[in-house]
Amino acid sequence: MDIDLTITISVILALAAIISPVIVALINNRYQVKLKQFDSYEMSKKQALENFSQKTGEHIATNNGYSLEAFLGSLYSLIPYFKISKNDINLITSSLDNLSDFKDNVNNLIIQLSEQILPKRKSLIMRIFRK
Repeated sequence: MDIDLTITISVILALAAIISPVIVALINNRYQVKLKQFDSYEMSKKQALENFSQKTGEHIATNNGYSLEAFLGSLYSLIPYFKISKNDINLITSSLDNLSDFKDNVNNLIIQLSEQILPKRKSLIMRIFRK
């Protein structure tokens, strides 16, 4: 049984031409899904911080029980998205009675959390491909 080398090479090239785009599409789709998940997570972080800032402003302006409840709810909703120490939370909740200390503590927290929203480019790439 003779195997013609030209036919063998032709079959191998044909299979490679069919399989290669499939593999590239699978890799690209996986990357796109991870990128979309990351974008969705970052958007949720931004929305949580915006909500916290809004509820903080409402609480400072009205300073009533309803605004305090909304403020504390928005504060604790930040925990899944941001690195917040217990000390920061305790500092804010203990300064609720003193408005100037409260404003300073909340402003410091918002600045600290804002820095956690936009990761460095290298960090972004590493987070996408690590999983």
